[in-house]
Amino acid sequence: MKKLFGLVLLLGVALLAAGACTGTRHSSKDRAQWGEDHAACERSVRKELSENPGAYGVDDEMRLIKICMDKKKGWRK
Repeated sequence: MKKLFGLVLLLGVALLAAGACTGTRHSSKDRAQWGEDHAACERSVRKELSENPGAYGVDDEMRLIKICMDKKKGWRK
């Protein structure tokens, strides 16, 4: 149980650090919300990919997440 808690804690810290290191800005959201928006974009893109297998290539997942973060969530570099 301690290992699981440690792993979850480490993953959470890594996600927050990744958000802080992106160099992205938002006009009305703080940096803590980057991780929430990124997770929402990942879920959305993965759902789209699973509903349309073969419509996208291997490299499309990250590109679509970046588009979601920019166009739908408003995060800019």
